[in-house]
Amino acid sequence: MATGPNPSPVPESFGSELGALFGKDAGEEVSSGDESGGSDDDDDDEGSIGIVGAFNGVSTFSPGSNGAALALNSNLTSLLALSENSATLLAAVSPAGQITAACALYNSDGSLAKAYMGGSMSSLNATAVGYVFGIDGSGNVDSMSGGVNGPVNALYCDNDLQLVYVGGNFTSTVAGLTSSVATMRAMSTGSLAIYEAGNSTWRALSFHGLDGPVFDFTKVKDHVYAVGEFTATSDNATHTALNQQPINLSACTITGGNNAETDGFSDPHNIICTSGSDSAGNTWLMRDKLPGYYRIDFPFRATPSLLRLMNTMYEGRGTKSIRIEAAQNNQVLTMSYLDPTSRVEMFCSQTCPLPQDYNWHEFRFVDNAETLANITGVIVNIVDWYGMGGGFNKIELYQRDAQVYAIDAYNSSPCSSQGIRPSSQVSGNWQQTTAASYHGSYLTLGVNRNDISSATAQSATVTLVPFVPESGFYKLYMSIPGCQNTNTCLQRTSAKVTWLMNGKHSVVTTVTQHNLQDDEVEVLSGYVPASTMNFSSAIYVQLADANDLNAQAASAEVVVNSFRLERITSYTDLNGVLELYEDLTSNIQQDGPLYAPLDSGLPDGSAVYAATHGVFNSTNPEDTLFLGGQFFDSDQNYYSIA
Repeated sequence: MATGPNPSPVPESFGSELGALFGKDAGEEVSSGDESGGSDDDDDDEGSIGIVGAFNGVSTFSPGSNGAALALNSNLTSLLALSENSATLLAAVSPAGQITAACALYNSDGSLAKAYMGGSMSSLNATAVGYVFGIDGSGNVDSMSGGVNGPVNALYCDNDLQLVYVGGNFTSTVAGLTSSVATMRAMSTGSLAIYEAGNSTWRALSFHGLDGPVFDFTKVKDHVYAVGEFTATSDNATHTALNQQPINLSACTITGGNNAETDGFSDPHNIICTSGSDSAGNTWLMRDKLPGYYRIDFPFRATPSLLRLMNTMYEGRGTKSIRIEAAQNNQVLTMSYLDPTSRVEMFCSQTCPLPQDYNWHEFRFVDNAETLANITGVIVNIVDWYGMGGGFNKIELYQRDAQVYAIDAYNSSPCSSQGIRPSSQVSGNWQQTTAASYHGSYLTLGVNRNDISSATAQSATVTLVPFVPESGFYKLYMSIPGCQNTNTCLQRTSAKVTWLMNGKHSVVTTVTQHNLQDDEVEVLSGYVPASTMNFSSAIYVQLADANDLNAQAASAEVVVNSFRLERITSYTDLNGVLELYEDLTSNIQQDGPLYAPLDSGLPDGSAVYAATHGVFNSTNPEDTLFLGGQFFDSDQNYYSIA
């Protein structure tokens, strides 16, 4: 590789023109903050060596000859293939682009499989690339599924796992931004991304990247360290996939407005849980040339996040545009969708377009949490149509957070393709309660005052198992119907809530239920592994033994409606260093996250520009992490190097 002068993305004291080598040792890397990425291969080692620096030309050399010069365009960054006695121009990067990082993966025989380059380039040989790409010795380019959406500062190649770590100033992979409105925020990888070279895909990171730039990588034993100018992981509720928690439409009240009079097409239930073709019994149609609506009323309050629709094309019919409203007040809701041609997110409210084909089309609910919270249903208004009238072939609706209901009929969807679904089980004398002033039903346990401590009362349990799609840190919220709904405020007492977070750890708390109005309260928080066929987090609700029952009450009651898990930021004290377990798919994440800050972190506000590893001294032969940047700790007596 040959390039013109290379501006460093880090302060001048740490950045310089790269003059390093990368050889066939696994994990060798060159980045803008590292001047020692080369290997100490013996002279008789075979394989490719990349030379990174500022040159005007390259000439080959063999004993007894003067070599032949290969002229280079000084305005471009050039990529060369070097063999024993020749140099071949493979590609040239866009004039405004610079390569600031490189690493390589190797075949089992030690030959070069592919070199990876990152920087500020947007094209390679006039072909668009997204700031990072791979290239082999024959000039074949791996676009890395479009790359990332911002400059790259550092690369690290893990040859054992065939992974490429990418660090820089970006917010997402291009593939993540253009995939779906359901997953585009969940696929965000702020400043850090991992590319699986073996199957040419980007790995989903459960912590969703970092809140500031990454400048360098290094590996110590079985951990990879990313360093830069960041303080927190990017995971929170905003970065949750929207298509993981289906609302059970089979439990909802479904109404069609201006249903068609054609046999087999008039029932709006036709399009729920159907795998059939666009035909009678599997499609819902409207009357000719008339607007209409498809109304879904929930048996509970929910916060919808995603609407998926498949259009009908029966006899040339179909829905051309829709408008979404909240059922309880007819408020028009703002939605977003991906333009099918440009793959850019678009926003709509009064008219949202629906193409006439048999693909799923997704619409994200955009309004703020206050607007979307506690919605009792949605109305899909058909405002324009193709042919003689509108209709749909399939429909699905989702909510964002993991939610599990005490009444199991409300949980998930009977036609969901997910292998793991939320569920609930009841033991004891719990009764379903429906109050005129409450939207939905819930479970109530009532016992005589003198029986509160009895084995029968204390063993009565509601077990709720949510579907947790992704390992991470969560807050657990309990929905508590107000006691005024049933005029039982005198009898209300406290519930004992036990949260089995993983197979080895559970926490217990007491939740008072004296609220007059409906309420949702934070109960607990902590790390929860993703649900699998072998284990899933569980919540147990019982009557609290040490109760706070009113002295005048002859009986006591506790209620259970639902629980919600909201994703929260994992760490806010990284201070420039994130430690990653090398195998991010390891089963040990059952016990805790595979990413963390340093055990003894740097001071607040630290920025780390370079990282490497080696032996500290002869008395401490262990592999040691070395950091360089802008930080100061008078207590530990270190400044800028640790």
